[in-house]
Amino acid sequence: MLKLSGFCSAKCHRSHKPNKPVIRTGIIGEKMPKLDHIALEVSNLDRGIEFYTEKMGFILQSRAINEEQQEDYCFLKSEGTTLELISDLKKSYRKKQKFRRPYCPHICFVTDDMEKTIKDLRAKNIEIIRGPLEIAGEETWVYFADPDGNVLEYIEWYK
Repeated sequence: MLKLSGFCSAKCHRSHKPNKPVIRTGIIGEKMPKLDHIALEVSNLDRGIEFYTEKMGFILQSRAINEEQQEDYCFLKSEGTTLELISDLKKSYRKKQKFRRPYCPHICFVTDDMEKTIKDLRAKNIEIIRGPLEIAGEETWVYFADPDGNVLEYIEWYK
């Protein structure tokens, strides 16, 4: 099962693991809302479901077609993280751009054993985009992608 580590913006930099919980306020001054799910566009929902369930360990929760919006979609779960995959039925899929640093946006998952994780990625024929990379004494991370070019990351924190 996967645990979501965090999101990075276009100005992503390493060593951003929080040391302690931070209470942030939203637009109207209340506590920030809880993240509900992450959505990714895929060109073929069956292929996306196969990748995320068989190679990433997610569990398919539901699948449906939204006739009004002309979208085929599903929800998958792993370790409290909900991932929605969406395929647009009325227009062709727009191919992702070539991978380039800093590989943002991306979704990052925590691993406790990077060496085993990299062996697992290779055994499942998942191409590694970059890495493993390391900041000595702090972290090791690796970037890879799903079949549609959505960038994913595994990170192992040492602290």
